[in-house]
Amino acid sequence: MIGVWRNNNDINLTWEGDNTVLIQQTARFIMNNLKRKMKGKEVKFNTLSFFKKFDEVSSAKLTINDAKDLHKDENLIAMMEYRINLLIQKCVARLTEKVGEKLGVFDAWNETQTFYLQNLAKSYGELYVLNCFKSKIDQLKDSPTKKVLHDMFVMFGLVSLEKDLVLLRENDFILSESCDLIKNEIIKLCAVIKPELITIIDAIAPPDEILQAPLGSSKGFIFDSYLNEVYSAKGTFERPDWWEIVHHKSLNK
Repeated sequence: MIGVWRNNNDINLTWEGDNTVLIQQTARFIMNNLKRKMKGKEVKFNTLSFFKKFDEVSSAKLTINDAKDLHKDENLIAMMEYRINLLIQKCVARLTEKVGEKLGVFDAWNETQTFYLQNLAKSYGELYVLNCFKSKIDQLKDSPTKKVLHDMFVMFGLVSLEKDLVLLRENDFILSESCDLIKNEIIKLCAVIKPELITIIDAIAPPDEILQAPLGSSKGFIFDSYLNEVYSAKGTFERPDWWEIVHHKSLNK
């Protein structure tokens, strides 16, 4: 386990720094390629195909009549793409505003991080995950497994979008009734997916030695596994090194 401990230690030391740098890099990647698009140059990355709808943000509309429409892949992707294009528009406006206030490019960029560039980068990541998920599901033959995975695909998309319903309401892209449909469908999907959860966990769960969760023992002997972890831990039945210090202090009182 020495290698695992060392790796865990490394990531916990650099966690915040790594995430911040990656978000900055992702946002810069998107904005630099938008600049290329605005100059009439070709954008070669498939993950930026949503740029094609960038100029339609203010006039775009999506009709969601009932819950069935929320299970259509193209509608989920359309909402994701609208959200990210709207965020790009807001980032551009914010950067322009800050530069107009005589801030340097570096300071203007930093002033646009919170609520703008960070949300843009995260939305890009969620859209990328959704598209990859869809690609893998499309490769499967019709089966109970494909249906469960598609339900999870829809759940991931709706949960991601529910956090930004205020963005989807801008320009009346979707109606307020559609927002209620999204919330209600998330609750319904929880009930649909629930019976499949044990199978899903069994399919992807790591071995007990890696999971290190005695209450989640695959053998089913929950309490035996838990007690074994406690009894086998080093020093469980020994006094700690500092017991005498505490003991003497309590006597002095």
